[in-house]
Amino acid sequence: MKRLMLVITIMVQTMSLPAAQLRVALLDTEDLASQKTDPVTGSLQAETIARKGAPLIGKLILKNGIFNMIDRRDFTTRINHYKRPESTDRPDNSQALQAARALRADAILKSAVLSMSAENHNINQGGYNVEFKNLTIRVMVEVLDSTDGAIIAMADGTASREFRITASDSTTIGEEEILQLFEAAAAKAIPEIEGAILKRMERNAEKSRVTVSIKTLADPAMVEIDGMLVGTTPMEKMEVYAGDHVICISKPGYQEISKRVLIQKDTTLTVPMLRNELTMEELKEISKDMSLNRIAVMQPAWIMETK
Repeated sequence: MKRLMLVITIMVQTMSLPAAQLRVALLDTEDLASQKTDPVTGSLQAETIARKGAPLIGKLILKNGIFNMIDRRDFTTRINHYKRPESTDRPDNSQALQAARALRADAILKSAVLSMSAENHNINQGGYNVEFKNLTIRVMVEVLDSTDGAIIAMADGTASREFRITASDSTTIGEEEILQLFEAAAAKAIPEIEGAILKRMERNAEKSRVTVSIKTLADPAMVEIDGMLVGTTPMEKMEVYAGDHVICISKPGYQEISKRVLIQKDTTLTVPMLRNELTMEELKEISKDMSLNRIAVMQPAWIMETK
């Protein structure tokens, strides 16, 4: 049985608060098919379909107004920025997540062509021979949490077309027909994914929300909350869900500071910053109370004010 199977993965960033639309970053469709050609598809290969799959997926997810898609050129540029020299052409999840967070994306959409094959049915009766080929496309969809990679939801969709072949009549399907099957299969999977994401957003909306304001003694500094870059200090009344959050403050020339903070009420944080290189006067002051046998390495205390 010939199947063109796709995997579409959405990685949802759960830290950010639900909005009217979910910001989505779309990756290129990947070709994972083992059998590349068949008489019914001629010289067309799964790789050809995969190269054109992402725009079709993008069109489908924008149809109902739930998603707001980030420009793929910006996303690709960000991924290339985070790629390591030894990386393959295909970005891994960590690189995609870093790029998505930099662009304030709520989700990442991935797709892959898994296989191509066709079901054959032959009839030979009274010297008359006819062959039926049924080309089927299956789309597998997964929703992954971007913070830990946990699967939130899975869905699949199929689309097929039958061809009749005789000694005097044969058919070779064109690229347009395969792309239509690709789109039809994906269209059956997307609604279930949309439903799962809407339920997730509804549950998140029910969580209590608080505001956090952050300032440092060396403004401006970059602020990350739960691994997502949210802006620079001074930051006023950033909305987050009540609970534990990992806050990271960084600035060139200063030590990076990271701390897990329990935020249950509207909170203002004042964060001292330590320079990597101290002046001679500062070193002199420190050396007065320094023991040669004991050196303490610690981060400065944060000042927390709640309302």
